[in-house]
Amino acid sequence: MKGRSRISFSDGSKWNLSANLAYEKNFAEKHHFDAIAGFEVRQDEDFKEYYSGTNFVVYDTYQDPSLGVNSVTYRSLTQKNSGRSFFWTS
Repeated sequence: MKGRSRISFSDGSKWNLSANLAYEKNFAEKHHFDAIAGFEVRQDEDFKEYYSGTNFVVYDTYQDPSLGVNSVTYRSLTQKNSGRSFFWTS
């Protein structure tokens, strides 16, 4: 093998917000009150890339992986998730 070259990228983002409120009250010995409220936000993102190359004609300096004579590898992963929720009851 005459040298190997790799390039890798990565990016990420993740956040989650959540708020809940519950309330219960008894009064006058015959009244009862329940309440619940809520909120939720989600986001997941990801980005990855990978390049690999081997067997370069010139191997004593950096070479772009795509210039490898053989074994050029490319991988990619992209994910994105989002969400939201809201609830209220009493």
